[in-house]
Amino acid sequence: MNSFRISLAAALFLCLVQAACAGNLSVKSGQLNMTGNLYVGASGNALFVNTASGLVGIGTTSPSQRLDVTGTVNAYAFTVNGSAFSTSQWTTAGSNIYYSSGNVGIGTTNPATVLHISGPNEGTSTYYSQLRVDGTGAYPWNIAGISLNPNGAVQSHLRFLENGVVKFQIRYNNGNTQDSKLKFYSFITGTDMATFDATSGYVGIGTTSPASKLQVSGGEVQVGNSGASCTSANAGAIRWSGTHFYGCTGSGWAQLDSAVYPSCGAIKTANPSLSDGVYTIYPSGIAMQVYCDMTTLGGGWTLVLLNSQYSVPPKPTWTNVTTGNVITGTFGSTLDSAFDQFLGVAYWNTLGTQMRVEAGSSSASISHRARYNFTLNSANNYALTMTNAILDIGSTYPGMATYHAAGNYQLSTFDADHDVYSANCANSYGNTAWWYGACWDGNFWGGGESGSHQNKPFWTGSSADYYDWGAIWIR
Repeated sequence: MNSFRISLAAALFLCLVQAACAGNLSVKSGQLNMTGNLYVGASGNALFVNTASGLVGIGTTSPSQRLDVTGTVNAYAFTVNGSAFSTSQWTTAGSNIYYSSGNVGIGTTNPATVLHISGPNEGTSTYYSQLRVDGTGAYPWNIAGISLNPNGAVQSHLRFLENGVVKFQIRYNNGNTQDSKLKFYSFITGTDMATFDATSGYVGIGTTSPASKLQVSGGEVQVGNSGASCTSANAGAIRWSGTHFYGCTGSGWAQLDSAVYPSCGAIKTANPSLSDGVYTIYPSGIAMQVYCDMTTLGGGWTLVLLNSQYSVPPKPTWTNVTTGNVITGTFGSTLDSAFDQFLGVAYWNTLGTQMRVEAGSSSASISHRARYNFTLNSANNYALTMTNAILDIGSTYPGMATYHAAGNYQLSTFDADHDVYSANCANSYGNTAWWYGACWDGNFWGGGESGSHQNKPFWTGSSADYYDWGAIWIR
């Protein structure tokens, strides 16, 4: 400061002696007054004061602010309006920074959580992400990851939203209960879809308490066929060929199930020595038990309709008579007075092209038998066509062919009236299903427990030509 005063005194002396200041510098009441700008330093920019605007420059002669510094400022502290000045809400501690209150928003001015990221993803199909974590350095420091660490043994989770609505959740533990299970929860169905038990190592689908390495509840497991060879590496694998299940033994694929056949005729072809009885067939891929006649006229006949004088005849709905297998009584290998049956007509065409119609006092005592080529027209409510008649037993043809098929009459049920009569024929005859015209001439359900007609198979007519037993077979 003394050197400044000496320089200033010298300047004042020069001004007084040589009139160099020309009135720009004066001393009044102990203070120095200047009417021009003040330059200090060899180039005049070490310190510059614009006395007109009051702007001060350090390192510049063109200050734009009250204090304009070109260069680095080293200061212990700054105050703003008398308060300590801070450049950030973050606190620095060594090489760390932290923020202990409030929410942080990236891309949003209204963060709703501790960290709220909003905005478009990074824009390439490689990531499509708003948050990316990269690991750097050498192993294990280059492992990238996200840790969820709740306060205590309580739930931690990831949630997936759609338009602000939670749809799906992956959670570990359940609420404030420590069950050590990772669960995939659907807010749409309100159920845990899959569970991984960290304690047992078991996996459950449809259950939260799996009792084996993989337990599936409430549904089926579907397997396909990759065409892979069976080796020791995939021993125990199961695959489906389209008709059979196979298991890998380590050296080859072994068939696990019995052969799958669509009809009794197909079973007979593959196994000619089989006897009559109950078999499982798969018409249209649907498993169902039926009775197979493996001996009569070469065998291979599938029973599709039986009236064995069981006390209650089938009274199916339209859905049941088309795609069901309606049975009353006890289904089995006994064909007399044990059960009555009407197999869904939607399967008849897949069972074969030949129809065998017969009636008598029992399955062992047949009075009439006729065979036909047949088709059912599903587009015309399963109207029946019967051609190329062969009369094996008896001297008359069934009314089923001469009236119902000849008239191209459609199948009718009590809830689907397709007959040509003014009333519902099925409803009039005990709700039994048949190819009613107006109404029938040869009906294997007879009166169906209604009216004065016998509840027996009628070969022809509707008065006297009825029997205790009647059946229809297809091959």
